[in-house]
Amino acid sequence: MEYKGTLYHFGDSFATSCEFEPIFTEHMAKEMWMHWRGHGLPGGCNEQIFSEILKNLHKFKKGDLLVINWSYFSRISFSIPNSTNIESGNQISYKRNMDEFPYLRRLSTKYKMFILDYANEMNYDNASKIFKSHLISLQHYFDKIGIQYIQTFISDDLYFESNKIQNLNEEFSGLNNLIEFEDSKQYEGWLIEKNWKNEECCHYTSGIQPELSRFFLEKYYNFYPK
Repeated sequence: MEYKGTLYHFGDSFATSCEFEPIFTEHMAKEMWMHWRGHGLPGGCNEQIFSEILKNLHKFKKGDLLVINWSYFSRISFSIPNSTNIESGNQISYKRNMDEFPYLRRLSTKYKMFILDYANEMNYDNASKIFKSHLISLQHYFDKIGIQYIQTFISDDLYFESNKIQNLNEEFSGLNNLIEFEDSKQYEGWLIEKNWKNEECCHYTSGIQPELSRFFLEKYYNFYPK
């Protein structure tokens, strides 16, 4: 049977698995007779995930499928002077990363505290730029040239002036093909409830990837009927 295109998986560490258990999108690709390309960024923030999609934009073709696992809203990006990279604020959250990322020593304590406060209390501003503007334009492009896509939010940790935004689906109503989970949970909470996040295979419970694949395939066919 001939391959029908490529399935690209974007996200943070929830878009990765361990070396002895393929991630659920690999099972999806096999079921759908598609090539598979993984682009999980452990510790990555949403700006980095969005940037990774843009870096691969020239590769996408009609009939390809993008599975996008968006990261925590409380992970925002920051820049280091004289660097062309954007970094994830997740690095600042853990002091153990100071040895792994020595450039963090170039940031003042005041600046690091600003990034953390902004991430925890005002990440709505950051998320709105992605999910109310940039991604909407990209969706139009995907729809126009025939690229399929499904997407999830990992958590509901979205805040404006320390006040939690209650309904993500209403807040980002312009997003298409956004998977909804039971009882208004987002992806991580749903995994926890099903006992599928036991941190045995990256974040996942060992052995659940085939069943997780079937769940995502069902959601995919709801958006793109056979």
